Amino acid sequence: MKANLTLVSDFRLFAEDTNDGVVYSVHEVFYMNHYPVDYVQVPLTLISQDTEDLIGEIQLVLEAFSLPVLSFDRFPEEF
Repeated sequence: MKANLTLVSDFRLFAEDTNDGVVYSVHEVFYMNHYPVDYVQVPLTLISQDTEDLIGEIQLVLEAFSLPVLSFDRFPEEF
């Protein structure tokens, strides 16, 4: 029998407490069957040779602001 697993990703905001206060960054998060399982540790950098592609990426990043902020220390829990 074949397992029905799907791996997808999106962008999410992460927050981290620092000596200077809370710092936010955007990271790609990977989900297995809608559950966050991993993330890219390096914050997102947007680079493109096509402005339409860049606009699409920016729109995906903006969607992250409508989701709960995640915690580095307690991933996948919220900050």
